[in-house]
Amino acid sequence: MIVVCSIVFCTSQRVEAKEISMATLDYKPYFGPNLKNGGFQIALIHAAFKEAGYSSKISYYPWKRAMMMVKKGSHDILVGAYYSEERARTFYFSDSLYEAKVGFVALKSLERNRWEKLEDLKTYRIGILSGAIYSPDFNQVDFLKKHPVNRHVLNIKKLFKRRIELMVTEFAFFLHEIAKMPMYSVDDVVLLTPPLSTSPSYIAASRKIQNYKQIIDDFNRGLKRIRANGIYNQILKDYKVDKIH
Repeated sequence: MIVVCSIVFCTSQRVEAKEISMATLDYKPYFGPNLKNGGFQIALIHAAFKEAGYSSKISYYPWKRAMMMVKKGSHDILVGAYYSEERARTFYFSDSLYEAKVGFVALKSLERNRWEKLEDLKTYRIGILSGAIYSPDFNQVDFLKKHPVNRHVLNIKKLFKRRIELMVTEFAFFLHEIAKMPMYSVDDVVLLTPPLSTSPSYIAASRKIQNYKQIIDDFNRGLKRIRANGIYNQILKDYKVDKIH
């Protein structure tokens, strides 16, 4: 009986399959027109929709324009939206697609791979980006040796030159940047656990389009399937962000 139901579901989805139009911004390494297949989150979304019997295409705009186009229903799906109750009145959100993680990066030679409380780190020089908000606790404490710079790449260089012992960064962004710097190797670094903060990312459907709830519910089923059958983890590995998990 279970097999029959599964076959009926899949056949129904193929018959009713439609192309989903999506909009987002250029935000490397998660999504962007110049990234392989649009970036690893776009690859995950395409795979989940395909598993549910849909095809999907992505267009890139400035963020406010992308939100407005989906809000008005000229595109079906907004990609990369963070949840808020205010947004939920306009958009219907999916299950969490991916959790962006911000935390500490160190060289393996420091021989540290985790921390318990911020006081554990007060002997280290910590590279940060000027003006960045990493977490309320981290930004508020004044007993850490914070060394601000204006460009992320400078902290990577300072880390490898041992002018700082730690740097704070979004992990996926760090891995994307270091991949462009052949003089340094990701094999020489460790991403400390736990992260300072996590930010779940979703897709969201315009409530003005027909069957918006069905589309998101089908996407959620597709997402569960690619997590279960290994496609999700394989995509992360292909895009070299599996180290985060």
